[in-house]
Formats: sequence, structure tokens, C-alpha cells
Amino acid sequence: MKKCFLGSLLMLLTCELAAQTIYRKLNSGTNILIEQADSLYKERDYLEAARKYQLAIASENNQLYIDVKYRCAAGWSLGKMYDSALIILTDISRSYDDYPKITKDKCFLNLHSTKQWEIIVASVKKNFDDKQKKLNLSLINCLDSILHDDQNLRLETRNKHFTDKEANAINKRIKNCDSINLIKVKKILNEHGWPTPQEIETKREIIPFLVIQHAPYKDQKLLLPQVLEASEKGYLNANWLATLEDRIAIEEGRPQTYGSQIGYDSLRHRSYILPLIDPENVDKRRKELGLNTIKNICS
Repeated sequence: MKKCFLGSLLMLLTCELAAQTIYRKLNSGTNILIEQADSLYKERDYLEAARKYQLAIASENNQLYIDVKYRCAAGWSLGKMYDSALIILTDISRSYDDYPKITKDKCFLNLHSTKQWEIIVASVKKNFDDKQKKLNLSLINCLDSILHDDQNLRLETRNKHFTDKEANAINKRIKNCDSINLIKVKKILNEHGWPTPQEIETKREIIPFLVIQHAPYKDQKLLLPQVLEASEKGYLNANWLATLEDRIAIEEGRPQTYGSQIGYDSLRHRSYILPLIDPENVDKRRKELGLNTIKNICS
């Protein structure tokens, strides 16, 4: 039961992470191509989406994130350009390891009868088996425990009403839990570094950040360089890094960079963006990280 809860919680907390590519290292032209391709794919214009993805891949000399290449292959396959799909899948099969996903993905059903598909699947299966051998089960169990403690009480109290006395007692429990989890996360980062997807499976790498975002300012400031490094390596979505950088800036009395921090006007009953540096160019900065425009923040 607990394992099921943790899996659902990870899916909930990282749905945005899974849906977006980390764009920080890509040039703006590549970002635009990927955005256009994603939009076309959602509109089921699979062939045109695949062409846009292919252009994005070429613009980065084939050094593009696997999830983009995977969507490109899916577009080619759904557009009935099977040879093109197989070429992309052959390329990513050298490192792709999500065997359960690719074997169940209906996008590739029409490829199953080909000899090349058998080779691709065998390669992915080998990667998957190798990955399982490298998993750090002790670290996985520790992170799962941290996630459960970090989010369980918060989720239980969501959309519920409490007396002032009850609220103070709950906040005290949450603060105590956050302090214990912060000690655990600091120990992990100091002794181990930021956990990688290869050793803890995808999505758990966000757990240290969830604890850091609840930490006191001085600890957030101290751990910011490690969050930056994790984002640059593709372990964290750029949105999480932007949120932490903005939060620290506001705490220090400086204007934020990306507009992630919100205030609330209790008299007018509406939210507003806290002070921004160079507001005219905030959407340009957000776009560089693959984020939506600022108008979507308070909408």
C-alpha cells in the first residue's frame, strides 16, 4: 500500500518534469522547433511533428535528449514512415532503458513484425537489465521514506479546515519533519552527491529538491549550487531551479528573475507577481528555460 502511495505521489509531483524537456543547454532555435513539434504532435499531425523533431535533432548535431528522439520516432511511426522510425529507435536503443514503456507503447505496434524491432527491443532489454543491477536499493528506500514524510501530512491536511490550535500543532509537526528530512538530505548530498536516475530510477531525483524548497533560507542558499548542478545535468526541470533562485532573491530583498514567486492581496482577493528584475524581458528569460509566459502564473 505504501509503495503504491509513493508511486502515485511521485507521478503527481513530477508530472511537469516528465512532460517537459530540460531546455537550459539548448539554443533558442532548437527550443522553438521542439515546441512546434510538441504542439503538432498533440494535434495528431504526426508527420509534420516528426519533421520538426528531426530538424531539432539535426540542429544539435544529434546530441539531443532521448525523450525528444523518442517522440520523433513515435511521430514517424504514427505517420506510417516506419523506416524513419526504426532509424531513430536504433539510435536511441544504444542507451534507452525503459523496456516496459517501449514494449507496451501502441505508437510502435506496426513495427513489431520487423526484424529490426527485435534487435531494438533486445538492446533496450539489455540496458534495462544492466540498469537494475546498478540500482542503489538502500538509497531508494531512504528517498522513498523522505518523500513519504515530506508530503504525507501536507496532503492529508489539504482543503481541510482547522482551529488555530489544531493548525499550530500540525505546523509544528510539519516543521519538525522538515528539519529531520533536511538533515537526511544534507547527509546524502555531502556523502553521495545528487542521486542520479541510473541509481535510483527516474523521478526520485526530485526528492532532495522537495525537501530543500521547504528548508530555511540559509540552507536553501547553501544548497543552491548543488541544485544548479543537478539542473544542468538534466536531473531537475529548469522550473524547479528557477523557483529556488527566485525564492532566495525575494528572501534577500532582491527582485526575482523568472516571476515564480507570488504574493496575495487580501483586500482585492487576487494574486500578484512579486517584484521582478527587468520585467519587460521576463518572458524571454522564461522561454530560455522552456517555461510558459508570465501571464500564465496568476491566471
